[in-house]
Amino acid sequence: MQIEWTENNERTSYWILLLLFFDGNILLDFDVTLFIFYFLKVIYSIVINLFDLLIIRSWVVVPYSYLCTALNKKKIIEGNDVTETCKWLQIAWDVFIKLKPSQTRLLSILYDAPSKTQIVSSVCNAMSSTNLKIGIVGFGSFAQFLAKTILKQGHVLRATSRTDYSELCLNLGVSFFRNVEAFLEADNDVVLICTSILSLTEILKSMPFQCLKKPTLFVDVLSVKEHPKEVLLQVLPEESDVLCTHPMFGPESGKNGWKDLTFVYERVRIRNQDICSSFLQIFQREGCRMLEMSCEEHDKLAARSQFLTHTIGRVLSEMEIQSTPMNTKGFETLIQLKESTIKDSFDLFSGLFVQNKFAKQELENLELAFKKVKQTLLDKTIDVQDADGDKL
Repeated sequence: MQIEWTENNERTSYWILLLLFFDGNILLDFDVTLFIFYFLKVIYSIVINLFDLLIIRSWVVVPYSYLCTALNKKKIIEGNDVTETCKWLQIAWDVFIKLKPSQTRLLSILYDAPSKTQIVSSVCNAMSSTNLKIGIVGFGSFAQFLAKTILKQGHVLRATSRTDYSELCLNLGVSFFRNVEAFLEADNDVVLICTSILSLTEILKSMPFQCLKKPTLFVDVLSVKEHPKEVLLQVLPEESDVLCTHPMFGPESGKNGWKDLTFVYERVRIRNQDICSSFLQIFQREGCRMLEMSCEEHDKLAARSQFLTHTIGRVLSEMEIQSTPMNTKGFETLIQLKESTIKDSFDLFSGLFVQNKFAKQELENLELAFKKVKQTLLDKTIDVQDADGDKL
């Protein structure tokens, strides 16, 4: 792998942090006069996509002493510059190796930083980062799906649910609370709402939010957005922050990773920007396509996409369509749609309709479109029959 360097005649010396994670193979090219390592463009992407995903097999670090010796031999930096560069490389490396995988996301060290001091300062500032303490309300299949990735990133998880998931949580490394008061007193940075759409109001109104020890960020991941937004603003203490989100994927579509899958969100009421940003980074780091939009706009688009998809899948299920020996590709797509749709509960499907004010209109549009297509076919049948009659 060739490391790309850039020449810049306006500067007299540079410091370089060489950390390359690439299956144990490394190739360096020192045949340039002045150069600088593109930390954000190279290391940041490699660390996030490989190191944090725990799929890297081996890693090699070019020791700072070897680097500086090579630089000196090439007469790229001489005299005091060599000693100075070694010093800063050592400091930066010493800081970097102490970072946990979950902290490497904070290493946004700009290659155009005006001084070595500011670059190393940026690395040191990353050390002050702490993992989020996230409490999950409702630990069903979707919450479990999210939890595996959140845990992998090094965050601390707690959960409470009407069903007893204590044994499952024990195996996952999640603290399970049967007592909701104790759950809310557990000093969570974030409370993640993973209830069903239809049970949201009942569950939230029953929670003793007076037990909260500090202002907390509440995040919902429901498939409708205006409804949880209204409920959260109604029942939560005024000092609580609210972030409404919808990961547009689930255990099936996200089983091979979340890269390029859409994550929709609205910052409804955010005072603590750091906590909010840290939570959103969970999905950014996995490669999600982050899409910020209002809850109303989300519901309008979701009614025309997600709700229609579920509706057609349910209709196909009611028709009991089955695979045939002569399937076309189009028909196989319909089979897949039916099978993927019925994996979700009818409770979810009904929630998409009941708690999205735009869904009723889309259902009427679908019915109207079906009637129009049916009538067109019937009219065509009459035309053909009339034409055949004239021939006779």
